[in-house]
Amino acid sequence: MKRLIFGALAISLLSLGAAALTWWIVGPPDRSVPCNTSNLEKGHVCLETVLSWEAGSYLWVDARLRNIWSKNGVPGSVLLTDDNTEDYDSLIDRFMTAVFREGDIYPKVVIYCNEAGCGSSKAIANQLREGLASDLGFEVYVLHGGWKALATEGLPRTSTLSH
Repeated sequence: MKRLIFGALAISLLSLGAAALTWWIVGPPDRSVPCNTSNLEKGHVCLETVLSWEAGSYLWVDARLRNIWSKNGVPGSVLLTDDNTEDYDSLIDRFMTAVFREGDIYPKVVIYCNEAGCGSSKAIANQLREGLASDLGFEVYVLHGGWKALATEGLPRTSTLSH
């Protein structure tokens, strides 16, 4: 029995040592969200592309639930969700106020939600494209990778939003 326990302990220590050595040589695992611009769905955008745009040329729109947005939304983002417990007209009013920043319209709107395949972002993007965007002249994009892409880059740096 002692031999079995000693063997299991030795294997565990060797495995731990190998893992630590791998971490030291290779580094931590890559948790980034890969994004290939040639494979993107129409109307989607990579975070790298958004970050290359001129500061102040785009507005972040959070399509997640209010309580999640309040905890870790991108600073300056606007809540616009398809959650049926929200007053959509009120959300649109706030969006319109935000998109008309001091009389100038943001040329780009980037929508994100929880996951890469989140349907809320796509639904809201389509609503904006079919209505307001074509009339007011701004472009609407869905962020590839959603909130996870933002989080891996450390962008949501706020704990509470006051909107």
